Amino acid sequence: MVAPRLSSHMIFFSPAPTPTTPPLLLAILAALCGFMGAACAPAQETGEAALTIVAGGDGERANFHDLGTLAFGSEVEHVFSILNSGPQSVEIMNVRSACACSTPRLGYRDGDGSWVAGNLRRSDGPALVLPAGRTAELTLRVSTKSVRTPNRDKLVLVRLQSNSPRTPFLTFELHLIVERLFQATPEPLDLGAVPQGAGGSARTEIARAVTQGSPRVLGVISATPPFTTTLESWDSFGRPIWGLTANLPPGLDLGPVFGEVTLETTDRDGTGDSGRFTVALRSQVVTDWTASPAQLLLHPTHQKTASSDGTNDPADPVQNREARSIVRFLLPGTRQAAPSFELTGEGSEALEVSLVPPPGSAPTAENGQKLSTWLLILRAAPGALPARAGGELRLMAAGEDLPDLVLPWRAP
Repeated sequence: MVAPRLSSHMIFFSPAPTPTTPPLLLAILAALCGFMGAACAPAQETGEAALTIVAGGDGERANFHDLGTLAFGSEVEHVFSILNSGPQSVEIMNVRSACACSTPRLGYRDGDGSWVAGNLRRSDGPALVLPAGRTAELTLRVSTKSVRTPNRDKLVLVRLQSNSPRTPFLTFELHLIVERLFQATPEPLDLGAVPQGAGGSARTEIARAVTQGSPRVLGVISATPPFTTTLESWDSFGRPIWGLTANLPPGLDLGPVFGEVTLETTDRDGTGDSGRFTVALRSQVVTDWTASPAQLLLHPTHQKTASSDGTNDPADPVQNREARSIVRFLLPGTRQAAPSFELTGEGSEALEVSLVPPPGSAPTAENGQKLSTWLLILRAAPGALPARAGGELRLMAAGEDLPDLVLPWRAP
């Protein structure tokens, strides 16, 4: 094999010399880097802000805690710790619970140890701004009185929303069982409208709310004045029932009355006397006779007119204005004749007032008939009332010892 011969016409090129940076330019760049410092350093990844649950969870489930079995009426708190592990502050927008039984609080300690509380009611901005590297405390307060289903597993869910790109939502879970040994029916015990001159009473029945064990009600410990109570017991189909009666005396001031009665009970197994069961009490002390509603609003009522053949013409409704109220005499055994009345106000001359037996009573009231309940009807013919009609209707009972009832009326 013959080696190739180099042609005399081939030309060899040497690489061009690499240009060098002038010494003056190098000195200028060095001075700029010395002035700007980190600006001349290589670019680094900044990362994203993130929230991490670092305490308060059970084992591997950082967002879950088991409160166990709690006695009805107790209140407990649990704290979750949340770290802002990113390089930027995180805005926590809101914290919302799916159960009315839990109330959240949020805050953190700043560099000097001062407590910074969040405002979870704020709607025009973040509830809390958590700086980078700081740990917030989310406190969840649980009221067992607000748990609607006692003696069952309950999971309370709470959601936190933030502007963190990596963790915009965090969900916290609390498990609990609210143990309630007894159930009162009805509860709360509402005595309703109690006449001032007679007082009143009402009763609730208390039964066991658990299927295992034999807890018992032992007696009444206390009742909020002016309520007084009595307790009795009996068996119903082999199960004990306790009847609690609450009473209010006559002569109390008009208005609402609230209280509670606390009962002494045994433990679940029927021993001891340290158990407590509380029943809420409420009532409204009213005058000895009432009108409901107490304000008369005359609304249009549609009545069909008769056509030439004596039948109703549905195309020609007549709009009267009418208001109704039930007048009751509340003292036990009291029956009164229809009250007399006085009507005042602009447009009162166009009104017709009638007091008749309510539906289910006699269709007409004989002269002097006495009833415990009357139906009051206030009526105006079509177009009879002026634009701004209103005034008062004063009812006067036949019994001289009963105060007058004054009912405002108007045509909206």
